[in-house]
Amino acid sequence: MFKRLKILTSAFFIALFLIVLAKPAHASEGTAQLTSTTGNPARCFVSSVLLKDLNFRVLITCRDLVVPPAADVFVYSIWSTSAENGRPAKLGDLDVGKGEFKTKTAFTDVYITQEQSSRIRTPSDTILRGTMQPISFLEGPAPTPTPTPQSGQPAENFGEIIEQPTPTPTPAESRGFLGGIQRVGLIAVIVVFVLILVIAAITRARG
Repeated sequence: MFKRLKILTSAFFIALFLIVLAKPAHASEGTAQLTSTTGNPARCFVSSVLLKDLNFRVLITCRDLVVPPAADVFVYSIWSTSAENGRPAKLGDLDVGKGEFKTKTAFTDVYITQEQSSRIRTPSDTILRGTMQPISFLEGPAPTPTPTPQSGQPAENFGEIIEQPTPTPTPAESRGFLGGIQRVGLIAVIVVFVLILVIAAITRARG
């Protein structure tokens, strides 16, 4: 009994440990929209993916960032907030409003500061910030694919077998068909009658 309880307790803590590990990765893999905290029109978009080397590959692109930020400020620095302890971690510096960075530290949000030097290791006041969001397209069940209709076939009937009704001749078509048969029969009768007359005339002439 004690041995079974020990196994169940170990399994519980292992599962809890895996869940704790999974949460930061989930938070870090996704996208974020960084908006201004100072009222200026600058904004940035961030995407992050966890690769097989266990590094998060972070891409960022921005619009309406003034370069340089100020007369005595030369650098836009990118920071993340650690999912484990909430401390800031520097990802790097922006180059003409774009950047690509790698980090092993799981994070929950990304923000940008203005710095006098790229060597700074403590962030100044934040000018843009955004929270990481999961990629909604990859969450939940896969969407049901929509069949593409063939050329000339309505989309709502695509994939269905549509029975075509048997054409029924109209009265005018019936009369035309019967009239044709009657004309052919009349011509045949006339031809046979003419042949009989010719044969009769030849027979009489020989007799």
